[in-house]
Amino acid sequence: MFSCTRCGNKVSDGPLCNLCKRQFDFACAGITETNFRKLGERRSTWRCIDCKNAQSPASTSYNNPGIAVRLEEMQATLVNITQQLVPLASLIEDVKTIKLEISNLKSSVEFAHQTASQLSVTVKSLESRISQVEEHTNLIHILGADLKKFKEDLQDKEQWARANNVEIKGIPVKKSENLYDIVDNISKVIQCSIRKEDINYIARVPSLKAESQKSIIMALNNRYCKEEFVAAARKHKELKVSQLGYADEGYVYVNDHLTLFNKALLKKAKDLAKTKNFKYVWIKHCKILARKSDTSPTFRIKSEKDLLKFS
Repeated sequence: MFSCTRCGNKVSDGPLCNLCKRQFDFACAGITETNFRKLGERRSTWRCIDCKNAQSPASTSYNNPGIAVRLEEMQATLVNITQQLVPLASLIEDVKTIKLEISNLKSSVEFAHQTASQLSVTVKSLESRISQVEEHTNLIHILGADLKKFKEDLQDKEQWARANNVEIKGIPVKKSENLYDIVDNISKVIQCSIRKEDINYIARVPSLKAESQKSIIMALNNRYCKEEFVAAARKHKELKVSQLGYADEGYVYVNDHLTLFNKALLKKAKDLAKTKNFKYVWIKHCKILARKSDTSPTFRIKSEKDLLKFS
């Protein structure tokens, strides 16, 4: 048994990505168990969609071909830095203990039976220990800053790997549905043609909501084609499910495919915008942007620190 990297469900079998070493259940991997078995010896070279997108020849202008390898190296570096940060708690406790020892020592000097030379040696030893602890503390601050930068770089790389992806929400799940036909219907309504050969990959992905609310992730071969599709959908405001031939009520949402981190960051930004009377918070080229009014300057939100700009 193992937990699927994408949805977290416990399953007994599923594909293992040859590049990033993540393991998925068959639904999240985008391949049926039967087709996976048919791969035979090629199962050992199977790659997940993120790694395929990162190394896709059609997107080499926008994606680094070695992104999966570098991400793995950066993750290894993060693990190494995290291990170096482990002694921080014990070092802080050492500082507290040493300061307490010095305080007690100074308050009891007049009652001590040690000679002046012995006291001097003890104090010097304690001061030396404090100096070493302070040096380690400074190093930990430096490592913490490096760790933060690595995390930001990883977030940027993960989002960049999705630069050609579109996330479509609100389409009800039906048995034997054809996702290519669904995209074709959307294209006709928003008047932005997407040919089948323009699509590198398309699949339903797990949702935190009900099974019937699974999003559709579509990876296009060309980033400009993706940007045109998203822009056309946004111009066509209030795209309804009924316009696509469904009897259901509700709306269809077409957006950039954000990482989980950026989705959470976008929600926080929108909540703050309401509180701080900001007029605009939007996504462009997978970037979160905000502006207080029509005449205010636009700023980008990359981390929670940038949320302080809402004032």
